[in-house]
Amino acid sequence: MRNFRKFSLLLLFMSISVLLFSCKDDEDPVSSSASDLIGTWSLTKVILTSYGNIEIDPTTQGITAIFTLKSDNTFSVSENYTSGQLVTYSGTWSIADGKITMKSVDGETMEMPYTVSGSTLTVETTIEYSTYGTIPVKMVLTKQ
Repeated sequence: MRNFRKFSLLLLFMSISVLLFSCKDDEDPVSSSASDLIGTWSLTKVILTSYGNIEIDPTTQGITAIFTLKSDNTFSVSENYTSGQLVTYSGTWSIADGKITMKSVDGETMEMPYTVSGSTLTVETTIEYSTYGTIPVKMVLTKQ
């Protein structure tokens, strides 16, 4: 009888442990609204996802980029290179289903998954790299 009681207590303890530790908090990301994206964003990091998540500081590569997302759903991007080259483009933007869609005035459309965490915006996209071709990256931008 004594062994049965110990076994019952052990079984009860294990059952409670399983119940307590198997329940997880909701891991659903907090959805962001368009108002979270409105503002001026500076490119602070590029993560090469297909190369072991290597992080690159764009300023060490001679690049600064500023993205401005306006409340009227227009955007502008300014890329400045230490070579003196300045590239600008603009268009409209929208969000749906965790993706931001940017349509430039020249007709190019990009749809990219994104996340916002405080003053950090992370966008998944691809870039053309002269040596390696098209590679997937995460662009990390900081709100100014």
